[in-house]
Amino acid sequence: WGASVKMFFKALGAAKIWRRLLARGRWDIFVKEQPFCEMVWTKGDIFERFEVPWTDRRYGMRPQAHAQFWILRLNNRTRKLMRHWEDLMTDFHLVSDERSKAANPRFFKENRHDQSVLSMLLKANAAEMSSNLGHCQQYLDAHPDA
Repeated sequence: WGASVKMFFKALGAAKIWRRLLARGRWDIFVKEQPFCEMVWTKGDIFERFEVPWTDRRYGMRPQAHAQFWILRLNNRTRKLMRHWEDLMTDFHLVSDERSKAANPRFFKENRHDQSVLSMLLKANAAEMSSNLGHCQQYLDAHPDA
């Protein structure tokens, strides 16, 4: 790992834990999730692009990945994933604050741009996710029909 990554781990105070986790080699990419529900922070056009409704329990009703905290193992699979993310990011309307052409999710607050796209892309690639539903649980409890 580069010096900047090591310094970042030390700043987190968990360098040994991270090194052990990454040394296991189980994942190609590690992305920190956050407790915020995808459907609240991803506009309708992104759900439409991925051909899933915002009510989908794997996509809209799961926590959103954190685009500012990820580590990947460089290989053909991760290069392909990054190219796909880059291609999606070239669609300005998709990642802008322009009004969504498709209906936004019922509880939508604001689009998170590159973070929304990365999160949906990881889910589309069957990312292994924590069973912690974070803030999504409150929406599921309040709206079991969703």
